[in-house]
Amino acid sequence: MLLLGKVFTLGTLLLLSGMLALDAFGAFMYARGMVLFLGPFMALGLTVTAMRRIPPYIDAGDYGRAKGFIRTIFWVALTVASVTALVLVFGAPQALEPDLATPLRIAILALPAFALMTALMQVARAAGRVRLAYAPLNVGQPLAFALCAFAAVLVFDVADANTLAAILAITMCASALIQAWNVLRLDMLRPAKIVSDATLWLREAVPLTLSLAAQGLTAFGPLLILGLFVQGGEIGIFGFYQTVMQGLLVFNTSIFGAVNPKLSVAISRNDRPTALGLLRKWRLVAFGISAVGGVVAWLLVIYFGDLIQPAFTTEGLALALLLSSVAINGLSGPLGHVLIIEGRSHWEITSQVGAALLTACLAFLLIPTWSLTGAAFATATGAAVRAIAVHSLVYLKLNYAKVAPGGPDA
Repeated sequence: MLLLGKVFTLGTLLLLSGMLALDAFGAFMYARGMVLFLGPFMALGLTVTAMRRIPPYIDAGDYGRAKGFIRTIFWVALTVASVTALVLVFGAPQALEPDLATPLRIAILALPAFALMTALMQVARAAGRVRLAYAPLNVGQPLAFALCAFAAVLVFDVADANTLAAILAITMCASALIQAWNVLRLDMLRPAKIVSDATLWLREAVPLTLSLAAQGLTAFGPLLILGLFVQGGEIGIFGFYQTVMQGLLVFNTSIFGAVNPKLSVAISRNDRPTALGLLRKWRLVAFGISAVGGVVAWLLVIYFGDLIQPAFTTEGLALALLLSSVAINGLSGPLGHVLIIEGRSHWEITSQVGAALLTACLAFLLIPTWSLTGAAFATATGAAVRAIAVHSLVYLKLNYAKVAPGGPDA
């Protein structure tokens, strides 16, 4: 379902890029990028903690504590996102050109809804409602946005960034209501008396907030920084390239999502040979798929992109750099999970934060001179530095380099 949503979103953006003026498409992509950047960590890390806490609560029949935890996630996400949205609506856009600032102000109104949608998605997953968890965010909202956007452009002849930003905000709000309804339908929680644990956030969620913020900065930082220096057309090109890159990343996410539980079991049994065999096999699989997929994507965009938007064929080096970061991610992806399971989560968070800060600093330094190529180079360099860091930590600091790979699942 996650892959389906990404492919559908990519197709929608591809078609819209050909229907809108490039500046308008760029302004919309900038506004959308800001919402996607901020949304996941508005719950301050509690969404990640939910996957650790809610299943044991439900398994033990402690529905009151599960209900209290869900209530905490709801109010934290709603409050933090609402305050952030107000600050951005009245403050941050002052540094942007009006053509970028207005769509941003409109789209950012959906931040509370998007934050709730992402937070409650994790709650539904933790409660075992996996399909219902992913449906609103990865199927419902992209489908509703596509239908409304194409109707606005094709039927009503309205093709501007402000309209698309408004459609994005409305469809996110509707999807958030559906997600909330899914969670409220959890019968097991209805009769429970709420039990709260106010110190949980301080104990567990603060480090995860740093991790989520670092991941968001790495993914969307170059695009958002680009908006401070270039026009909307260039933002549109980079935003489309970045969407292609993120579409390819879904393959890595799917592979590592399947292998990480096996890694957890092997490491918990102190069976490092099996863990190392799994790492070696599936990192190479992810790298191979990412590398081949990247080459195919580059060829399709550069040689056939002019059928949709001629400008997409003009920045081949920037696209190549962005796609290379997906292959790099294929080599490093599960190593961060190994650090966490080995009890070195602070090493994992440090590597994420360091790579994110490096990406942002390089973007600020390079974009004024090198524009899209500078932003893409910052992205690829951040990915490479993080890959080197986690590889060194796992293989040298944890001595995995001295283990012979093996095991039946490798």
